[in-house]
Amino acid sequence: MSFYGLEFIYNDISSINYGLYISKIDGNGVDEASIGSEIELITKKILRNPVEFLYGVEQTPVLEFDIEFTSQNPLYAADRNVISAWLFGQQNRAKLQILQCDLQDIYFNCLLTSSQVTYVGNLAYGFKAHVICDSPFAWEYPKIITKTFSGSAIVNEGITVYNLSADNYYTYPTVSFTTSAIGNYCTIVNTTDNNRSFSFTGLLANETITVDCNKQIITTNSGLKRVSNFSLGWLRFIRGVNLLTIQGGITNYSITYPVARKVGA
Repeated sequence: MSFYGLEFIYNDISSINYGLYISKIDGNGVDEASIGSEIELITKKILRNPVEFLYGVEQTPVLEFDIEFTSQNPLYAADRNVISAWLFGQQNRAKLQILQCDLQDIYFNCLLTSSQVTYVGNLAYGFKAHVICDSPFAWEYPKIITKTFSGSAIVNEGITVYNLSADNYYTYPTVSFTTSAIGNYCTIVNTTDNNRSFSFTGLLANETITVDCNKQIITTNSGLKRVSNFSLGWLRFIRGVNLLTIQGGITNYSITYPVARKVGA
């Protein structure tokens, strides 16, 4: 663990509320840290052939690291009970944000496990824990691109998306749009991704469609099933510049995408 004497936010609660800081007791000032996103080779060998064929790589395992939280004042039983309920035993992952200048807008989506109380002179001053993240990466808070139209004309415009993700694989956004009174379709073509087409046709007027392209979930305010109206070309971004063309009878659109980061831990 390489963060020392820093405040943090976990599950939307600041450590300042409990006088806790990230620190190490008896640390020697020298530390090594994983940057995450190691790769596992997918290979195969043929009998009597010394060459090992590479079929691809998988980024694994998820990022894990140890962490310590310390208070300048003793933590008595009642305090430890409240803090433990906040930090440990959560049912779902929560955002852990280290309040460090070079980590602004960066968080770890994680659970804290293997909790231990740290004692000095028979008094409790902090906790040790193990952090297990949801991926090999930390995350930057999502980027959001939105635009609103009058709805009186068919939309036809191009936009540029700069995908600065540290993940070498595709980034899948969440897309939302609302049809206008004069149009029943919406198409987004990523010309940078071999003209991959994300397209809906045969929609109702004033219908709002939301598509989680990562989980491949489509929702609509009409209550109808819209898979048959969809091209099944889930929108995705390559690393770097993505040139999109957006067309259709719509009054607005919103594109929200995550950004993976390799920051170490």
